[in-house]
Amino acid sequence: MVCGSKPFFGESESDIIMAILDAVPVDPVKIRPETPAALDELIKKMLTKDKESRPNGEEILTILKTINETF
Repeated sequence: MVCGSKPFFGESESDIIMAILDAVPVDPVKIRPETPAALDELIKKMLTKDKESRPNGEEILTILKTINETF
């Protein structure tokens, strides 16, 4: 995990499910400022509520390869 913790929390499974459905997770860069901007953006896209807006596996791989090449 990039941030060292899960993006959604709750006291019960139903609380966690509600958080997944409704809550916006904290941006990774706010938790770990050293997170590369491209990785921060990728994580936010992967966690978006609109599943049509989420990147597919090929897009994720391409972005991760690009990130890896810059470091």
